[in-house]
Amino acid sequence: MDEYIEQLLAEIPNSTLQDVVKNILDEPIPEAVKRRLLKPLQPRKYRPIPPPRKAKARKRKAIQEEFDPIPSHKVLRSVEDYQEELLGLFEEPEELAFRQTPWALGNFLRGWQMDVPQGHPQGPDPRTFLEIVEHQIREKLEEELIALRGGLKFQLAIKLELIKTNLDGSEEFMEPILRHNQEAVLQKNEIKAALEEAFPRLLETLEKWTQRGSGWAVVQVRTLWLDIARYQPLRGGSYIPLPPALKNKKAVVNVKNMDDHCLRWALRSALFQATENPHRPANYPTADGLDFTGIDAPTPISQIGKVERQNDLAINVFGWDKGVIVHHVSKQPEDMPRINLLLIQKAVKFHYTWVKNLNRLLHDQNKNGRKKHFCECCLHSYSREDLLEAHRSECQGIGQTAVRVEMPQEVKLTFQNHHKQLPAPYVIYADFEALTTKVEGPELDPTKSNTQRTQHHEACSYWWCDATGRQRRLPNTGGPKQQNTSSELSKWKSVGSRKCWRNRKP
Repeated sequence: MDEYIEQLLAEIPNSTLQDVVKNILDEPIPEAVKRRLLKPLQPRKYRPIPPPRKAKARKRKAIQEEFDPIPSHKVLRSVEDYQEELLGLFEEPEELAFRQTPWALGNFLRGWQMDVPQGHPQGPDPRTFLEIVEHQIREKLEEELIALRGGLKFQLAIKLELIKTNLDGSEEFMEPILRHNQEAVLQKNEIKAALEEAFPRLLETLEKWTQRGSGWAVVQVRTLWLDIARYQPLRGGSYIPLPPALKNKKAVVNVKNMDDHCLRWALRSALFQATENPHRPANYPTADGLDFTGIDAPTPISQIGKVERQNDLAINVFGWDKGVIVHHVSKQPEDMPRINLLLIQKAVKFHYTWVKNLNRLLHDQNKNGRKKHFCECCLHSYSREDLLEAHRSECQGIGQTAVRVEMPQEVKLTFQNHHKQLPAPYVIYADFEALTTKVEGPELDPTKSNTQRTQHHEACSYWWCDATGRQRRLPNTGGPKQQNTSSELSKWKSVGSRKCWRNRKP
C-alpha cells in the first residue's frame, strides 16, 4: 500500500502538490466554522484498571465445569443411560396374564383376574385393550369348557380409572367397575360370537360415563375379571311317557327312542309320518337327510334356531305344565310349513315329541267347548277355518303387527244388526224451541285458534210425547215464562215416567 502511494505522489507535478499543501495549512479557518467547534475535553488523571475480583470457590467451580471437558466416566454413563432408554422403546411390554381369584367355589364358580400395571401401553384405551386380550379370554373359556365338561356362563367386568377436571381446576378421580349380562357358551365355536356380544355391551356402559356432558375421561384400565359358572340348559333327552292329560288328547306322537337324539326322532316322525305304530323307531328311516353338525345331543332349546337354519325348517317348541306353554316360536318365513314339537319333562329329564294336531293340543284354551282353529305363527284362534286362512296372509307372528294390504271400501261405520235390537217398553221424545240473541265479545287474536260466540239460545217452548201418543206442548209465550221452560219440561217428564212405570207390562 505504501509503494502505491509513493508511486502516485511521484506522478503528481511538484507545483500542484505544493499548491494543495499550501491551501490546507496556510489559509486561516473561517469564523463561522470556529463557532461550531467544541472545546477540547479536559484530560483526567490516569487511573489504572482494577484487577478482576476473585469469584467464590463454589461459583468459580461451577463456571469452570461449563467450559471444561466432560470426564470420560460421565460420558460413558450418559451413553449407557441413553441406550437403555432407547432400547426400552422397542422392548415388548410386560405380558398380561390371568390368575385365579381365591374366592372360586369349586367347579360351580370360577374367577380369573388380570391386573394391568401402571403406565402399561395397552391400558389407556379400553377398546384397544379388549381387542388385544381377546385371544387370552378365548383361550381361558376353551380351558373352562373342558374343565367343566359342559356348558358355561361367563361375565366380564372391567375396572377403570377415570379423571374429571372441575371448574375450579381441581381434579377428581373415580374407579368404577363395569359389567355386562351373562353370556352362555355350550361349544367352542360359540365363544367368538359370545365375545362379540359382550364387548359392545361393556363399551356401551362406558359411554354412559364419558359422554352426555359428564366430563369423565379414561386414564387407564386397572383390572379385568372373568367370572365363570356352570351352565345346565334345558335339554331334551331319552324317552319319557306322555302324561295322561296329553295322552288322552291324541294330538302328540311320542317316539320311544333309546338314545339322546329325541329331537331328531321327533322331526323324523313329522317328516316321514307313519300310518301304523308311530311310536316305534323302526317305522322311520335313519337316512333322513337332516344336518345335525354342531348340534348337541340332548339338544337344548337354544340350538333350535341353528337346527332350523341348517335344515330349512320352521320349528315351534311348546311345553307342558298343567297346560301348554311356549318355549320357541320360529322366525322363519310364514310360507314355510311349521313343525310343532312338545317338550315334556320328568324330574331333570326332558324329551321332544311331535304335535300332529295343534288344534287338539290347544283345545283347553277354548272355554265354550267348540272347535277352534289356531294359527301356527301367532297362536291366535278362529272359529272357522276360512277366517284362519284369511288371517295367514297377514300374520306376522308373535309380537309383530299385521300389514294391511288394501283399504276397505266402506269408510263409514253404521249399525246394521237391527234384528238383534230389543224393543223398549216406553219411548219419550222431547224437543225445544229457542230464541236467539246476538252476542258481542272481544276481538279475537288472528294468530291463534279461537272459538267465537255469535248467538245465545234461550228456551221458549217445548214439545214432547211418549209411545202411547200422549203429547204435551207449551206454547211460545215469551217474557218471564220462558225462564221456566226447562223446569216445566223436567216436571212433565217426571210425571210421565211415573205413569209409564205404573202402567208397565210384565
